[in-house]
Amino acid sequence: MKKIVFPLLAGLFVAAGTLFGACSQKPDKSVFEELSAEELSAFVKVDTNFAETYRTLRTIVTMADFSEEQKAQFKDVSYRRLYRFMSRLDDEAYWKPRAEKWEREWAETMEKELSRVDETVAYWADYKAQNSPGRFVKVELSRFLIMHYEYFDGIDDAYFCFTVTPLQGAIDKLTFTFSYAPKEDDSFGDRETQDYTYDTPVAGPTECRFEIDFLEREMFDGLTVEEFLQRYDVRIDITEVSKDGTDYSLDELGIPEAINAFWEEDTPATRDAVAQLANPSYVGKEQYVSNRTDEEMRKYDAKCFEFLTQGMKQCLFKGLESMFDGLETILE
Repeated sequence: MKKIVFPLLAGLFVAAGTLFGACSQKPDKSVFEELSAEELSAFVKVDTNFAETYRTLRTIVTMADFSEEQKAQFKDVSYRRLYRFMSRLDDEAYWKPRAEKWEREWAETMEKELSRVDETVAYWADYKAQNSPGRFVKVELSRFLIMHYEYFDGIDDAYFCFTVTPLQGAIDKLTFTFSYAPKEDDSFGDRETQDYTYDTPVAGPTECRFEIDFLEREMFDGLTVEEFLQRYDVRIDITEVSKDGTDYSLDELGIPEAINAFWEEDTPATRDAVAQLANPSYVGKEQYVSNRTDEEMRKYDAKCFEFLTQGMKQCLFKGLESMFDGLETILE
């Protein structure tokens, strides 16, 4: 959690490029104490950005709801001390050579792990192919069945139709997921993954139908599967199969979440996760630089570091707590 604290705080406090502005004398007063109107006015006259920064800081202090024990722990964290700490964090000239050095360190010690990601992914892909319930059956989107009213305009019923083909003898039941995503932005939009279960025994190629959501029916009226596949990437995963009295489930294979996430989307973040799966000591480049930055800032002023870290954690927690409380109220 703390790895996002300082970039976030920098954005909050450094809106004008310099924390607390050009004011040379900062309030030597605890951040738990409010400034008087006279004190605030005096500093705003020197730096007009101070008013907004002060409100932001007061919001964080209030929202974090520090305990009395925490207030005692951070009683000597003043506006002046915090300014000095955050000014160091915002000093690009100070951090640029250090970041470059840390990136070189990362390349020397960690970058080689990324070259093994494709090998790790290939291993799990082969494992899935050999052990997945999908080895027993193939499911293909075959057509859209749109039925119109006989005596007036409008769609009466609409179905996705899939061809289910057993690959190793008859099956008793199957469950699969179906989702599609546009290859380019268009009017169809994205569709969430849908689970479908077909619980009728299948011995040969068989068509199964699943109703299209009422709000989506118009989108598929007059559309062929070929036209649809030209515009959309379709994903069908066989998640469960019952065959000869035995149930086979994709979940039981224990495929790591990092691999599933990579199959969903190949990004630097998912590659980092796969590299860490293969080598638990692996750390991504951004995380490595962030860790080293944390180390430096903790050495620079451990008290301010802990104050801001704990404060932002508690703010995020309180924000999530309020959001869920609001949802519960709506649902009641």
